[in-house]
Amino acid sequence: MNKKRIGIILGLVAIVLVLGKYVVPTDQTTIKYTIGADNKFAVYLTGYGKSCADNSVVYKQVNNSWVKISDEFLMGKGNYYLDDRYLGYSMGCDVVICSELPEPYTLNLVDYVHVGEKTPPSRIGTTAVTSPVYQSVPLSGEVKVEIKYFSDENCQNKKTYSTVIKEQDLATSTTIIYTSQKECEQTTGKQCFIFRSLCQVAAPQNDGEKAENEKYLRDCLPRIGTWQPAETISVLGETTCLPGTQTFECTIGLKTSDGNYYGLRNIDKIDPENKFTYRTGLKVEVYGLFSPEEMGGPSGIDKYDIVGVINVISIKLLEAQ
Repeated sequence: MNKKRIGIILGLVAIVLVLGKYVVPTDQTTIKYTIGADNKFAVYLTGYGKSCADNSVVYKQVNNSWVKISDEFLMGKGNYYLDDRYLGYSMGCDVVICSELPEPYTLNLVDYVHVGEKTPPSRIGTTAVTSPVYQSVPLSGEVKVEIKYFSDENCQNKKTYSTVIKEQDLATSTTIIYTSQKECEQTTGKQCFIFRSLCQVAAPQNDGEKAENEKYLRDCLPRIGTWQPAETISVLGETTCLPGTQTFECTIGLKTSDGNYYGLRNIDKIDPENKFTYRTGLKVEVYGLFSPEEMGGPSGIDKYDIVGVINVISIKLLEAQ
């Protein structure tokens, strides 16, 4: 074989090698991941992982630096509440096993916030008077994920998958969690309340409504049970008796054109002449501080069927009645 033919063959081999490296990259960071509506990260990795090991780490960006999400309380400590579920002590992990990674490999892109203390369930039998309560909150901003695994079935050849997820790719809420009324009011300068809404949505009729429902729930759900600032709103509607109780007593509220009801607080103080307080059927505009809280009926047991309460600042008649 002459030198010219050898040169051509070597050149072709080099091209194939180069093209092969380009078409089938070996760097795991190029593997495509997906983000679910609940901020669940999923990726398909070919490899193995060790049991009883912290194989994955999630970082959030704070002041241009990567900060590890603190989840140490999850690692074998137990006796705490997480998202309203009580988790007791586990038996630990004595045997380390090398096994194939699940397909897909999933992670919840959330942070963990300590929101208070709560009495543990009586069935647990613990001597602790209270247990810490944590809530998972969807991450926002840029997030980095690192997954440590092995390429061989004996878990000897270490590999690392790493990727940065842009803010626009996260299905997150921009909700800010406050752990106390004092912190909430000092930070926002507003009156704060415990958020007790049910975060309900109607069945979607199309893709647009489905997307709106998902957006609303992502924003609403993390707020439940936390301190939130009251927001000023202006609502048009008709004064009416609030529904939802079994008594004949009429508590004046506001009904909007879409069928929602609002409780009205403080209305008697701004209406000394009782132009609105005891009259139904008036078309009015109500301005005030809104909080999606419950409102009890006269019995103290029944709850009015309302979306929330407006602490009334002003009320205006819309037309001659």
